Amino acid sequence: MLIPDARNPEKLIHIEKCIIGATIFGIKKVFETMKGFRDIYGYDYDFMRRCRKKFRTVKCDLPTYIYYRNSGDSILSKKKLLYDSK
Repeated sequence: MLIPDARNPEKLIHIEKCIIGATIFGIKKVFETMKGFRDIYGYDYDFMRRCRKKFRTVKCDLPTYIYYRNSGDSILSKKKLLYDSK
């Protein structure tokens, strides 16, 4: 599945190359220090980018979620419609 890149929304990248918010694990102090997620597209990428500046982070290359998208309301469905119409 291809989705817009958080660093360049005009570019599509495979979801396997993404940071997925639901797969971020950490201690409470980290989330409090970083003041959580910002309300922007790529919030999970943004959060990890900010965390890497203050904390040691580790990427676990194991599947930690099942991604189910079958809703017209999902942000990815809306983005896909936008890209398909170009």
